[in-house]
Amino acid sequence: MRSTRTRRLAAAFVALGIAGALGACGGASAAPTPAPPAQAPEDPYDDTGTYGGQDKLLVTEWAWDVGENYGAAAPAADGAGVAVTSGGHRVIVFDRAGKVRWVADREGVRPIAPALTADLVITPCIDGLVAHDRSGGKLRWELSVGQKASTPVPTGNMAVFTTRDGTLRAADLRDGRERWAVKLPGPVLGRAATNGTTAVATFDAGRSAGAVAVDLATGRERWKVDLPGSGLSAPAVSDRMVVLIGGDAVVRGLSLADGSERWRAKAPGRGVPEFAPVPAGDGAVIVGHSRGMALYDAKRGDLAWGAYIDHASVIGAPAGPGPDGWFALPLDDGTLMLAHVNERVEYFEGEGRVTGVASGPGGLLIATTSGGRVNGVGALSGW
Repeated sequence: MRSTRTRRLAAAFVALGIAGALGACGGASAAPTPAPPAQAPEDPYDDTGTYGGQDKLLVTEWAWDVGENYGAAAPAADGAGVAVTSGGHRVIVFDRAGKVRWVADREGVRPIAPALTADLVITPCIDGLVAHDRSGGKLRWELSVGQKASTPVPTGNMAVFTTRDGTLRAADLRDGRERWAVKLPGPVLGRAATNGTTAVATFDAGRSAGAVAVDLATGRERWKVDLPGSGLSAPAVSDRMVVLIGGDAVVRGLSLADGSERWRAKAPGRGVPEFAPVPAGDGAVIVGHSRGMALYDAKRGDLAWGAYIDHASVIGAPAGPGPDGWFALPLDDGTLMLAHVNERVEYFEGEGRVTGVASGPGGLLIATTSGGRVNGVGALSGW
């Protein structure tokens, strides 16, 4: 892919400095003032005509500063709003226009994405899960399992999640009771996946790694397969296939019905255990790996395109496609990588390190930052 020079994320997170801030007490402040697009300096190395030109690549629609001492973890987003955790003790929920709906204090929330349903915000904690009413922030229930929980995956009246001790679990969304727990053969770092009837999780102990599928209603094992470890990703379910990437840098498509391998494709990098591929619509899945990301047909394994890096590693799951066909990926050097299906790549850096991305309300790119002078949540158009 054709690459351009790294750019300042001026039209995004620099604008956070003029947005409202949340007080240290955790109470909700007034709604943020939408941040106006910032003018980027002319880049003499730019050969695309986009940065500082007519294309409005990454224009801020709204932004919010969570405070220099906190930062925002990876976001959860859907058509109705956004949720993030901050500082290990706050859950912050925004409506689709970027207005803070509520802030809840809860010690021990993890710096990973919560999960959203129409009624709940479900946040992973160092000892389990906590659920708040989405509209007003009232505590609905807590589930303590004594282990660090992954981002839960809601489906129907249940949510499946994993814990660091190598257990795949299911919680009842109505009251938070644990419905079942299945011990896996090794540790688990990433989230589970489900199609509503089957739940899948991966485990990776280095020499021993694999994927396990269970019946969602009962937790009874349906199948287990061994896979190359030391870099086995979390799974994604798309088009009745389980898509993942192993420590051998091979992307695999497994049958959701029986775990049999239906296709494989070589990738430039290995999987990242904390993150899963992301269904991208039209039967496609975007696979993040240690050296970038690539788009595959989930059913056949055909490679549509790939974007690769050699100066950084991946620290989060990809998001996309945006309305203009871009995919986003956060990197461990703090930058944000954008890649387009027309073989174009852009890199952006901001005041803080980009910690996560998600597709948000109205097709906006939701991105979070931490570790800088300005840290927070931004909603960006133009991707």
